Amino acid sequence: MLAIRLWRRWKPLLASYAGLAPFLAFALFPFYWALITSLKADANLYDLKANPFWFASTDRTTGKPYHKDIIIPASLNEGILHWRIAPGAHTARSDSEQDPKPIAFVGEQPIVSPVDGTLSEATVAEGRVAHPNEVIGVIRVASPTLTHYKYLKSTPFYRWLKVSLLTGTAVVAITLLLAVPAAYGLARLRFPGNRSIGIAIFLTYLIPPTILFPIRPSRSPSARGCSWASSAASRRRSKSARCSTAPRASRCCARSSSRSSCRES
Repeated sequence: MLAIRLWRRWKPLLASYAGLAPFLAFALFPFYWALITSLKADANLYDLKANPFWFASTDRTTGKPYHKDIIIPASLNEGILHWRIAPGAHTARSDSEQDPKPIAFVGEQPIVSPVDGTLSEATVAEGRVAHPNEVIGVIRVASPTLTHYKYLKSTPFYRWLKVSLLTGTAVVAITLLLAVPAAYGLARLRFPGNRSIGIAIFLTYLIPPTILFPIRPSRSPSARGCSWASSAASRRRSKSARCSTAPRASRCCARSSSRSSCRES
């Protein structure tokens, strides 16, 4: 009996929530998309054949796990390769750290990791000579990952976010500090003009900004049209004046569209 009572009680609510579910999904989808995009690895983002609504760990074109090659920069010289990490060790993205640790050395020249991941293979063994533009290892990339959030630490993003939050909080506080007493005065106090001021403020907020802002741009074409019309009229007047001073004024006036110039000739 208790289950039947609960079902009768919650049945109308479930029907209402079911009707709101599509609208809720539509409203929350941008936040979901932003979240999963921020957690995807770059290789997952660039894979056009992967499911865009969830994470993937293998390339849909090659069928291999997402990876990043470790390539010796062309600016370095060849030298003996010395690994600082073993296969299976974690690698950290170099541009997300102030002092990145080298994963290998070519002679005395350090090699840093280009991405966050795991060293899955060393294509050039320890002690062998490594040349510029040569692939010396492969890093397996995981998805989801926090690499993008780690990279933000090396940028002023969090400082900008803090400034934006402080500015927004200050604006809201000042607005409430000034608007609440004004709203209370207009609603509760009686003084000459309080009702008219309240109605004027209310009507101002009823007008959409999309109607207010295009008013001035919409006047520009009309102004340009007036200038075009005035220039066309001046051209007609100058043509009539030339006809009136021509040797054969009568013949010219016959071709002219202005009767007044004919009467003057």
